[in-house]
Amino acid sequence: MIFVVYYNNPYIFLNTKLYMKFIDKRDEIESELRKMPSFSKVSFLDGILKSDATIDVKRFVYLKLAQVYGDIGMNKEASRNIHKAAEKAMNLNDKAEILKAEIEFLIKSEDYEGVSDVFRRIVNLGGDSGATKVMIKEMFNAKARQMMDKGNKNKAVDAYEKMLGYVSEAEDEIMIKEILLTLYRDTGKIQDYNLLKAQFEKD
Repeated sequence: MIFVVYYNNPYIFLNTKLYMKFIDKRDEIESELRKMPSFSKVSFLDGILKSDATIDVKRFVYLKLAQVYGDIGMNKEASRNIHKAAEKAMNLNDKAEILKAEIEFLIKSEDYEGVSDVFRRIVNLGGDSGATKVMIKEMFNAKARQMMDKGNKNKAVDAYEKMLGYVSEAEDEIMIKEILLTLYRDTGKIQDYNLLKAQFEKD
């Protein structure tokens, strides 16, 4: 038996049969979630996944789990649930759109290699390569700026370096490299600084 308490109300889940009324009713799931704090939402949603819910509802539940985990900063778990939601997608276009959301959580969790893998999957599914690159570039830019604001220049370097792989415009590339040149100097990455400086002088 799983015993969950949210606010002042006991919520007892004896077995997965109690989830049957939610197996094809997303509105009711949303209504229940609004009554619960985050830790109870996870148990509730996991219970629905163990029931005979439809594929559509399970996709919805995985997306809600991703939202819950994202709200409490568990971005790796959020990305994992987005990935599972994509596996339940009804068509290739929906799968590609869901995977775009996974990229946001991967960047937040600093799983940058995972970003490359998901990008390739999106393109292979027929997603717009150019538009997806722009989206990823903006996400990396936001991550880099966040790290700069926190005074973590080494992590800003990581984000800007990965951002270069999704830049199409020459002006954007030059701007990022100029930022990196300063950051390499400030973080003591002398070899990287000298290599990039030599590249600028050559160009």
